[in-house]
Amino acid sequence: MYSTLPPWVFDWSGHLGVALYLGSYAALQAGLIRGSSYIYALLNLLAASFVLISLSAAFNLSSALIQVFWIAISLGGLARLIWLNSGLRFSPEDKALITQVFGPMPKPLARQFLDNGHWLDGEAGLILTTEGKPVTALTFLLRGEAEVTSDTRLIGRLGQGLIGEMNVLDGGSATASVTLTRPARLFTITGGALNRLIWRDSDLRLMVENAMSRDTRAKLVAANKRLSTARKRGHDDHQP
Repeated sequence: MYSTLPPWVFDWSGHLGVALYLGSYAALQAGLIRGSSYIYALLNLLAASFVLISLSAAFNLSSALIQVFWIAISLGGLARLIWLNSGLRFSPEDKALITQVFGPMPKPLARQFLDNGHWLDGEAGLILTTEGKPVTALTFLLRGEAEVTSDTRLIGRLGQGLIGEMNVLDGGSATASVTLTRPARLFTITGGALNRLIWRDSDLRLMVENAMSRDTRAKLVAANKRLSTARKRGHDDHQP
C-alpha cells in the first residue's frame, strides 16, 4: 500500500511528526499542557506514528524502534489516565468546591487536593482567623456566612469563597478576624498540608496560586464597591 503513495507523502508525514514532537514539548515547557494529561500523551502518540510512517520509505531500524516504543509508552499512559479517572468519585460538595475555586481541573489533582483536607460543619461563633495571629489553614465556605472585623469594627460579610488565602502559604498573620455568624459547611486544609502538596507538583501550585489571586481580587473589587457606595450615600446625605 505504502509503495503506491508518492514520496512527498512520507516526507510530510515525517515533518508533521517532528512538528508534533516539538510542539508538544514546547507546550509542556510553557505550562500550556500537563505531562500527565490526555493531550500530551495523544500528541506524542501521533508524532511517533507519523515519523514511523515516514520511515517506511527510508527505513532505519534504530529510529523505527524508538517510534514503536514511544507509541507503546503513549498508549500505556493513555490507558493509565483512563483507569485513574474512571475510578475517581466526587460528592456534590467536592464538585462545588473545585468548580468555584479552581474551575477546570484534572480529576487526579482535584482528588489529591480534597484528600488532604476535610469537610466540617461550623457553628455560629466559630473563629476562622484571628487578626494578628498566624493563618494556619485555608478554608472554603460553601454555605453559611461569616463577618470580617478589624479592631472590632465590621469590615464586611463573606458568603461562598476562600478564607485565609492571603497568608496561609507563608504562615503570615491574619489582617482581620473572620467569624461565622450562622451555621456553615466548610472545607479546610492546613497550611502545612497545602505547602507539601504544591511543593511536589508545580502544576498544582500554579492552580492554587491562581485561585487565591482570583479570590483576593474579587474581594478587593467587592470592598471597593462597598466603599464607593458608602461614600456616595454620605455625599447624598450632605446635599442640601
